[in-house]
Amino acid sequence: MSFRVHTWTGDKMSKGSAVFIIFILLAGGGYYCYHNYIDCSFLNKKTVEVAGEERDVRSRQGLKKLGFKVRRVGNGRNAAILYLRASNVVEEPKGRAQRCFTYVATHAWITDRAFTKWFDSNADALKLIHRAARKPDAEFPVFGDDDEPVYAILLPHLAPMRQFARLLSCEGKRYEHKKDLSRALDSYFAITSLAEHIHDSTAMLVDDLVAIACQGYRNAAVERCLANKPLSEENLRRVIEHYEHVLESRITLAESLEREKWCEDSMVETMMRNPRKGLRELAQLLAGFGESAPLPSREQETIARLVEAHGAEMKAAYERDYAALKRWSKLPAWKALRPGSDWDAYIDTVPKTYFFSRVLLGTAMSRAKIAYARSKAETGGILVVAAINLYEKKNGRPPQSLAELEGDYISELPKDPFSGRDYVYKVRGSDWILYSVWDNLTDDGGAGSWPHKYTKDRDLIFLSKRIPVKRPPR
Repeated sequence: MSFRVHTWTGDKMSKGSAVFIIFILLAGGGYYCYHNYIDCSFLNKKTVEVAGEERDVRSRQGLKKLGFKVRRVGNGRNAAILYLRASNVVEEPKGRAQRCFTYVATHAWITDRAFTKWFDSNADALKLIHRAARKPDAEFPVFGDDDEPVYAILLPHLAPMRQFARLLSCEGKRYEHKKDLSRALDSYFAITSLAEHIHDSTAMLVDDLVAIACQGYRNAAVERCLANKPLSEENLRRVIEHYEHVLESRITLAESLEREKWCEDSMVETMMRNPRKGLRELAQLLAGFGESAPLPSREQETIARLVEAHGAEMKAAYERDYAALKRWSKLPAWKALRPGSDWDAYIDTVPKTYFFSRVLLGTAMSRAKIAYARSKAETGGILVVAAINLYEKKNGRPPQSLAELEGDYISELPKDPFSGRDYVYKVRGSDWILYSVWDNLTDDGGAGSWPHKYTKDRDLIFLSKRIPVKRPPR
């Protein structure tokens, strides 16, 4: 038995995004690896076919030798098996179907013949995804040969998982189009389980950023549904209960850094033992994201000599800077992102000769902190909006203050992670506006737009009025 994992290319990646992902890979432990191991008995093979290429699966014995924390996940509990099977049967969208897929995932259902035909062809894949979402655990195979370095493992399952979130979002839009809002919420809430499965598999930084991207599709869909006000009291209570659960999520930057440090340590040790070999492998990885290697041979030799001469000093600096990063990662966003207090400001003070700190703990950490806080701000805001809508249904008017929601409508008001205070709420007759001050940490008076444009000079707004639908692709 073998599994093919398709890599869909529906989203175009900008040069800036590619550079950010490179930095995240470096921040996440260089080449990447897994913290745990799945019992791969269901494969009955030592290789797995991934995107047309046979990939080795590391043995349990080999992983134990490397110091991995090995655990078994019973096949009946493991969602990864079903996600991989869904990857085998899913149909990749092409041409017009691809353009419609991108639109529907973030806006609304459209009755297009080519798109509908493609979507219906993925009915079996969606059934597998829903079954997987109901499983309590997920552990994917650890790809790679036992002779490869511990950090030379890539993650071929992450791209399909993100596309599964988009597919669930499209399914929810179709149910909305059919006025079956309860089943639409089922589809959106399944994205939450998918994101938690991505996180629980390893709790590494790259996994969490993909999980946050998946949650973004859920948040956009539920927020639009709330703004258009079609939900019954029962469904509003479902949204409130679900989002209170989401806010208790374990997806935090501090936890990811703590669980992945052994991987960064492994890379440092490899550089210390054989700087030239480690740098060559690093350059090969980075070259995979562009036409040329970001680490030319001349620079590799310079760094290798620096490590040979000052390796112990560089390692000590790395340990000190990691401790500072860990303390910073635990700060609330409104403290961590203040000018002069963010991680970029700290890393700029680290001498350029401290290669381990500059590369493994680089400036991508501030952007990761913003990504975590943005997701939390969206989630908390949607929870409050659902409670406001429920209040309106029962009282015929919006609450005059958010304090009226606590107790009967919401167990506890969430705080805006970018201010440390309640979300800003203003009432104008029957209309109201709720917003987060967003990542410039400044109240801009509710200046913002839909869809949300993540810019430094805007607030993240939630409106009481109907959200307009962007025109579909021609």
